[in-house]
Amino acid sequence: MIHDVRKILAVPGKLCTSPTDFTTAYPHGGTALGTIRDAQIIIEQPYQFIIAEEYGNARYEGIITGEGVVFGATLLSWDKDMLAKVFPNTSVGASSGKTLVTSPGTVRPGEPMSSRAVALCFSPDDPDRNPGLLIRKAIPAIKETAELACRIDQEFGFPVLWYGIRDASDRVYSVGLLRDIVLP
Repeated sequence: MIHDVRKILAVPGKLCTSPTDFTTAYPHGGTALGTIRDAQIIIEQPYQFIIAEEYGNARYEGIITGEGVVFGATLLSWDKDMLAKVFPNTSVGASSGKTLVTSPGTVRPGEPMSSRAVALCFSPDDPDRNPGLLIRKAIPAIKETAELACRIDQEFGFPVLWYGIRDASDRVYSVGLLRDIVLP
């Protein structure tokens, strides 16, 4: 059997928040975010098996115990919109007027992360043929022990994870052609 290698997907794309219309071009009426690389969609579908003793402790049934999604990427640009969404404490630099990440800031330990949640869209460069992702309520988090390269032979980037949580309509995510995803 010969497979059609033209159907193998390579899906480069961009991120935006709060899209309003997938029939329009990127950023789909939302806010464009900075340059990314190493993007990954992690679909979580935990399950438990029911074991049947009468069949020698063989698996008898499987039960899905939940569903979730995490989107991970490395942020490569010092984009003010991206920084404001990802870091809990940002401000405007006193001299340059550029975004400044500060710690500590007004967001203190113990505050809920859901207050910074946004609708996150991974928009493929070729939306007519490649799937995109909409996390309806995504909590941003920098990798807990992020290592940022500060040298000439490696890009400076922030590893970020966006965790999907249920929105007001009890939805988490949709993956597929963006034109098929119903907003909000």
